Amino acid sequence: MPGEDRTYLYCSNPLCGYRRIARLELGVDAVYAAPADAKETGGSCPYCEGPLVLACPGCGRTATSRPLLFCPACGANLVGKERETRCAWCGGSMRTTSAFQGDVPCCSERCLRNYLLRNVKTCDQCGMRFTAAGINGASFIDVALQGQENRKYDFCSIGCLEKYAAEHGACFVAP
Repeated sequence: MPGEDRTYLYCSNPLCGYRRIARLELGVDAVYAAPADAKETGGSCPYCEGPLVLACPGCGRTATSRPLLFCPACGANLVGKERETRCAWCGGSMRTTSAFQGDVPCCSERCLRNYLLRNVKTCDQCGMRFTAAGINGASFIDVALQGQENRKYDFCSIGCLEKYAAEHGACFVAP
């Protein structure tokens, strides 16, 4: 298989622009990596101009396959325990640890409160909390009942909307 005998250099800068580009374009958190015999990089990252590193900080081995964010040999995080991300509300840059992956990144209590008020809804039929951002603008968010246009109703699914309409004999106004 081609490339099996190669070793790779990688950028260990947690603020490298390549990581942001990879997250946006590829949907993965990745480090910039280049074959060690490719001298066109000059030993520095073309995105942040930081030095390219050969050895893993965890085990000290060199990568023989292109690393993404973790060492292919031992699984250690190649850029340390912290990672740079953006606040979900204000978009400000912030640092998080790998223990918080999957949580909504917010840089302050104020941003978290605003994010929750805007994005987390409670279903008026079943009472379940759901993220409005996950609905992708479906028609069962902020629905108005005929005759009560000044109050909006939120439903977690089309099933709850239909059940509420059947139980209350409601007619919904088109948004």
